[in-house]
Amino acid sequence: MKKVVFLYLIIVGISVYLLRLQKSIPTTYLLDLPWKISSKLYNTFYSVKSEGKSIIKTHIDATKIIQENEKLKIENTELRIKLQSYYYFKEENEKLRSLLNIKSQIETTIPVEVSSWIGEYWEQKFVLNKGKKDGLKEGMALIGGNGIVGMIVKVEEDRAIAISNTDPSFAIHVEDFRSKVKGIARGNGYYMNLNFVPPTMDVKPGDLLISTGIEGIFPPGIVVGRVIEVQKRIDSKFLEIKVVPTDSILTNRIVLAYKKGDK
Repeated sequence: MKKVVFLYLIIVGISVYLLRLQKSIPTTYLLDLPWKISSKLYNTFYSVKSEGKSIIKTHIDATKIIQENEKLKIENTELRIKLQSYYYFKEENEKLRSLLNIKSQIETTIPVEVSSWIGEYWEQKFVLNKGKKDGLKEGMALIGGNGIVGMIVKVEEDRAIAISNTDPSFAIHVEDFRSKVKGIARGNGYYMNLNFVPPTMDVKPGDLLISTGIEGIFPPGIVVGRVIEVQKRIDSKFLEIKVVPTDSILTNRIVLAYKKGDK
């Protein structure tokens, strides 16, 4: 800053000296020249200072807006998490109500909690938090709030292993609720297939499939899945029918274990 002032004084002095060499310039003008130059420079500096304050104020305001915006984003995220939790517990409550309704219709059931998922993704095997000491047995059917979700395949003292209704080793005898056509629904790792239905049988997309209880494992009249696709193949004696389960063990925290004839 001192260097700038010193340079300014030198420039003013040189200007005065040069102007004095010209006799046509009045002395009063020469005397007023430093003041005029100083005034110009002062006004320029003052203008720059004012604009600088304005820029700084704008920057501060913008910073505050950014901070407030970040705060609002955090609050919005928190509200979304709370809303998701609300819908989760609401859905859980509805499923529990459905299970209570099923339990009132089927007395021989044991509520169990799905602890974890094991095995490969196509196997669809799960660990249950109860075992032999709680009355669980191999072959017990598992029922969710919206239908049959799987079956117990192994039982230990304090835990059990179950397979989902989409596991390739899962199979259940079902009936088309509309047309009464019967067949076997089997998991394929992703959804289910309705097998052994001749091409002449009346099965359409949208039809609901329910359990018959013929195999002696599953209770009769429980929803299993809904038909989404029906195809006739020249090289097959049966229809190719795709079925989407109405419920999944993946979406249930608590399910009911059932076995026909248990008291």
